[in-house]
Order: sequence, then C-alpha cells, then structure tokens
Amino acid sequence: EYMSPEQAEMTGLDVDTRTDVYALGVMLYELLTGGLPFESKELRQAGFEEIRRRIREVDPPKPSTKVRTQGEHSTEAAKNRQTDPGKLASRLQGDLDWIVMKALEKDRTRRYGTPSELSADLQRHLKHEPVLAGPPSATYRTRKFVRRHRFGVAVASLALLGLAAFGVVMAIQATTIARERDRAERVSEFLVELFRVSDPSEARGNSITAREVLDRGAQRINKELTKDPLVQAQMMDTMGHVYTNLGLYPRAVELIRPATEIREHLIGQEDPLTLQSMHNLGWALRREGHLVEAETVVARALKLRRQALGKEHPDTLSTLNDLAVIYQSEGRREEAGKIFLEVLQARRRVLGENHRDLIMSIHNLGFDLLQQGKYSEGEKYLREAVEAFTSTLGKDHPDTLWAQRNLAQALSAQARYQEAEAPHREVLETQRRVLGPEHSDVLSTLSMLAETVASEGRYDEAELLFKDTLERQRRLRGPAHLATLMTMQRLALSVYQNAGRYGEAQNVLSAAHDIARAKGGEKSPESFEAAYGLACLYA
Repeated sequence: EYMSPEQAEMTGLDVDTRTDVYALGVMLYELLTGGLPFESKELRQAGFEEIRRRIREVDPPKPSTKVRTQGEHSTEAAKNRQTDPGKLASRLQGDLDWIVMKALEKDRTRRYGTPSELSADLQRHLKHEPVLAGPPSATYRTRKFVRRHRFGVAVASLALLGLAAFGVVMAIQATTIARERDRAERVSEFLVELFRVSDPSEARGNSITAREVLDRGAQRINKELTKDPLVQAQMMDTMGHVYTNLGLYPRAVELIRPATEIREHLIGQEDPLTLQSMHNLGWALRREGHLVEAETVVARALKLRRQALGKEHPDTLSTLNDLAVIYQSEGRREEAGKIFLEVLQARRRVLGENHRDLIMSIHNLGFDLLQQGKYSEGEKYLREAVEAFTSTLGKDHPDTLWAQRNLAQALSAQARYQEAEAPHREVLETQRRVLGPEHSDVLSTLSMLAETVASEGRYDEAELLFKDTLERQRRLRGPAHLATLMTMQRLALSVYQNAGRYGEAQNVLSAAHDIARAKGGEKSPESFEAAYGLACLYA
C-alpha cells in the first residue's frame, strides 16, 4: 500500500528520498481522508503483476474525490474529523489535493525532491500562501494517457497530430508570455513603490540617500514578493550585487544566498540565472573574508558552468578567474598564477582587445606577479591595465582606480616610495568621492598609503593613517575580520617595530593573536597570520 512505483518496477533503479516522499504522501492521504489511495482488500485480491501494474500506472483519486465517493466510510471519516463529508471534501479541494497528488506522482522527477520540500509546501498552505504544487497540466495528463494507451492513441490521433501540436505550442507560448508579463508588472510595481520614498510628497523635506532606498527595498522583498519567488530571487540577487559593489558584504550575502537557493529549487542548478546567483554569492563571500565557503561555492559554480556553457564561455572564464582570486587570497599563489595566465590566454581568443574582462585579466596577472615578488614584471602588466581601463572606462571608474592603486603598490614594493605616494593619495581622494569614505576599497588604499609613508620613516603620520583605517574597519567589518587583523599587524610591524617601540608592537600583535584564536581556533588562517607577526617581532 505504501510502495512507490519505482520500487514496484523492480528494475534495479536506485531509490532515493523521493521514494520516502511517496510513502509520506500515502500517509498524508490516509490522515486527510481516512482511507488509502489503493485500499488493502482490493489491492491484495489482485495478482502480483496486477498489484505492480496498479501502483505503476493507475492514478488514485484525489483526496477530495475519495471523500465524495467512499459512502458510509466518508461519513465516519468526516465525523472523526469533526465535520461532514461535504465540508471535508471542500477543505481538501485545491491546495491539499495538489500537494498530496504531487507527493504521489508516478514520475518521481515530478514529486517533491525531499520530505522538507513537502513540509515547506504544507506550511505555505497553513499560512495561506501560494503552494508550489499545482494541478497537472493538460499536456502532462495527455502524455500519461498516451503512455498507457500507445497503440490506440497512435491510430486515433494521426490525423489530428499537426493541429494538436500547434495548439499545445500556442498554449504554452501564451502561458509563458502571460507569466513573463505578470512578472514584469510585479517588478515594475515593486520598483515604483521602492522609489516613492524619494517623492517630495512622501519624503516631506527629508533627504533620502540611494543607500536608504536600497535598504528599504531589501526589507520589503520578503514581505511583498513571496507570491512569486522567482521575482523575489531576481530582486534579491540584483540588490545583493549592488550591496557587494558598495562594499557592504554581509548585507549582500544575506540577499544573494536565499536568491541562489530559490532559483536552484525552482529552475534547477544549471539554469544561467541560478549560476549567476551562485557566482555572485561566492564573490560576496570572498570579499567578506569567508574564503573556505567562497571557494566551495565558486568551485561548484565553475563545474556547473563548464557543463552547461563550455570551458571558454565568457561566464565560465569569469568564474574561473574568481576562483584564482580566492586561491591568491588563500596564499596559493602558484595555483592562482597558472589560472590567471590560462584565463588571460582564453580571453584573448574569445573577447575583443578592449573588453573589460580581458583588461581585468591583464591586471590580475600583473598583481599576481607582484605578490610573487616579480615587481618589475608585475609593474609592466599593471601599467598596461591602467592605460586600458582609463581609455575604455575613464579615470574615475572603480576598476581604473583599483588598478592605479595596485600599480602604486608595485612602485612601493620596489622602494620607490616617493614615486608611489602621490598616486596613492590621488587614488584615495578619488575613491572617497566616487565610492564613499568607508568603502572597503577606500580602506585598503588608506592602509597601503600608511605602509608607504611608514617605509619613508614618517612613523607618526603612518600611525595616524593606520589608526584611522583600524577604527573604520572595526566599526564596519568587526574586530575579528581578516582585513582588521592584517591592519593591526601592519601597524605593529611597519610603525611600532621600525620606530623601536617594541612594547607597543607586542601589545598590538598579542591582541590580534588572541582575537584570531578566539574567532577560528589555533589553526585558522587568521591565527597563523597573527602568530607569524609575533614571530617577526621576536626575531
């Protein structure tokens, strides 16, 4: 009575959690109606092969239909549920019929994938929210009928095949067009309401910033778009990407993670939209400093994009590039360098010379060479990237500023401190104007400027710059963030140690070591970094 069709097939097909979903669906059917989809007595009177055939091919009546047709047993079942047969059938009709029949689908690919998905749809019903289950389409019912009566249908439908196919296609197209139109209208309504706060009649003279508009929109997503989860995921992914560009990485992750989960559940893991969300999530996690999780997410997105799009599709190369950036952040420079070179060569074949992604690959390879200590070679690539970004994107674009800053770092690494200080200050001033004073890129540039000033022996000025950076990082990213701990290390070693203020250096490094161990334990990357700083001081 509880056996799934794939078990009844006995073909050696592996069963999985969808078989459990089928059994749970039978139990839910029994709880709702007081009877089984296939009654025990009737089922057991049939021969073994007939039992298997019914389980595999015969659709049980919907729960509401069962209640209406089982006579005296329905009266007793309804009485046990403190109602009458008519009211019970009415309550079951609709959501509960759809949920049960989705759990009992013969084709397991159309069932809920896991018991938790079945549970979630029941919760939606209880909360009076739209359920994911729905009535089987006419196309699906027709396909099942044809499968059961192949010969008869083949003979009867030859003359009507062309007309039927045309009708089905037109119906599907009309449904798709209507659905996309409705989604576009919902997005439009949401955006209109989102920007209404900046209307003078709504703002009443108050100044409304773009960040406030974004924050209010993010708060409303979970309240106003639950009826269309795909639209909800679209807005979450878009707003999360904007938060990433603003340097607000925790808020970005909060939005992009559920967007990825919704899209993966509804349209599949290989859909381009799902893969884009996965890519965006990995990048936000990397910028927030969660390198292990970022690597896992980006590596999965890369595997799926290679399968779905091919190895040299621009999106695949973009994800491969991000994986190399994560390797670089983890200190795996040899692996990162090989990937950067591979991506650069592929992008030269696939993209135009002035394409932004190709210029970024030139920059990334230059920065990687800089990290390896190959300063002059890295400087050459970084100069090429700065010139290309300036001519294609303009001198104030964040990518141009990022490349200029890293070029200044290459000069500083070659002890050309005075030559490096001017571009550092110029980039810092422009970044503050373009990105805002507390963007993560601004704080990185401020820290690099402090390092350059310290290298020139101006320790008091460098100390002020480092402390300014630390104060902002602690407020924005927290005291245990890797960037915060690295700034503490630079303050201690570049300023206090070089100025002979060893006690102050030890206090700062010991504090960083304690914070790192409390956050991730003795063997975390942050703890190793902090321990290395202390070792340098003792040395």
